[in-house]
Amino acid sequence: MENKTVDYYTNYLILSLTYKKSCCENMSYAHKIEHNCPKIINAMMILLQQNSMESYIADLFIDYLNKSKRYCMYLGTNHNLINLIIKSGIILSDDSVKIIINRYMYKVIRQLINNKFKFNNEHIELILIMRLDSLLVNILKYTNIDEQYLDKIIELKLENVARMVVQKLNKIWPTEFLLKCIQSHMFNLAKDLISKSIELNEQCFVSACAMKSIELVQIFLDNNFCPTNECISELLKNIRKYPTKNKSKGVKKIFTNIQATLIVNLLVEYGYALNYNDLLKLMEYGIVIKDYEKFNFEFDEKYLLLSTKLNFYPYKTFLKPTKKVLELACGHFDNLSKIKEIIKFGIEPTNLCLEKACGVKSNTLVIKLLLSKSLKLTPKCVENLKKTYPRDIDDYICKLTDGLIKTASEIVPLPKKEKKEKQITSSKLDNNLNNLNDPNNLDNVDDLDNVDNLDNVDDLDEEIIVVKPKKHRKKKIDALNNL
Repeated sequence: MENKTVDYYTNYLILSLTYKKSCCENMSYAHKIEHNCPKIINAMMILLQQNSMESYIADLFIDYLNKSKRYCMYLGTNHNLINLIIKSGIILSDDSVKIIINRYMYKVIRQLINNKFKFNNEHIELILIMRLDSLLVNILKYTNIDEQYLDKIIELKLENVARMVVQKLNKIWPTEFLLKCIQSHMFNLAKDLISKSIELNEQCFVSACAMKSIELVQIFLDNNFCPTNECISELLKNIRKYPTKNKSKGVKKIFTNIQATLIVNLLVEYGYALNYNDLLKLMEYGIVIKDYEKFNFEFDEKYLLLSTKLNFYPYKTFLKPTKKVLELACGHFDNLSKIKEIIKFGIEPTNLCLEKACGVKSNTLVIKLLLSKSLKLTPKCVENLKKTYPRDIDDYICKLTDGLIKTASEIVPLPKKEKKEKQITSSKLDNNLNNLNDPNNLDNVDDLDNVDNLDNVDDLDEEIIVVKPKKHRKKKIDALNNL
């Protein structure tokens, strides 16, 4: 009786699982034919309970699941049945295992590992593609992996897997492999290789600095590697340049880059020759040098301009600020105290200071401070204010000026300063003419480039003659000779 039952359900599964349509497509919604998946599960369970399931039935079932195009409420993500199949000792085919990995059946793969299933190279490659590194670590505990997959493992930055593979292979690795590990941020694997007396070189040291690994940099320095300018330049290539910008208010603020600061200070401690230009360049990346006093740097206006531009003041100086410094300070948000400090040095604000202050959002206190210094709003100020205060600009200007200016249209451009024309006196012109008549005294001619149109000069006795510049010297001399 049992054999007939087994044969019946086996034949039923062969017919159902090899049916042209896949899971959930066996049902006709128009005629409400009964769903076929529950019957398949029932038949599979009966065969498992009687220990009568053949491996090809299990392979057909997994292939049937793989063909399903819809979510099945009976078979969708429930992998318990496949786990029971594996626990019963049935060995699945390689194709079935590929389907399990591709379908990301995590619990099923763990069950295969518990049963010490022998994964081949194709299975390992699929697991790497699916980035199931935690499972791959468990697989490597009882099986080996070819060295050819090590490059792929490093490319995917699966450090734990790479460490196990290196430990299992137990060979002497070349320096190029260490460099590849450092550039892939596998610092623990790099330390494992260094502990096995791998050969070190300068390129690996520079890469350790560039990848901001403090521990590796310390190891190289302890092995008598000298810090160079290349270490600093490669480090700066891999960090973001400051200041950062907050788009909501146009805020520019620089923050100390802690990790890069620690590495640079470590290099300086071990003999890096830091100069003044390096100090200024490192400031742009938020890197601060501790104990900078021992270098006796002479800070100048470059430092004041850079620190004001970045709104970052890491070093103490006693330099007097300039107008350029004040203009830069007025372009920063929430910088009222610094602006007051600069003005205390006797620096008078300019119209450019006011125009830059108007271009910063929520900068009312700074604008009012500058207006109190006898500055006046200009059309450029209004243009900048419209960018930061697009609504009610007239009302805002009225509040800034305490009612003196009620609308933006009342603001007129400031009068331009007239440029003075170049002038020469008649006596000076007479001297130049006499020198031109004497070829030996041509070197004594003054302001010759200002002489022009001498044919039109009627009265040389006038006190002042206004002349215009001319380009060609030869024509001027010919004109003077014709007088």
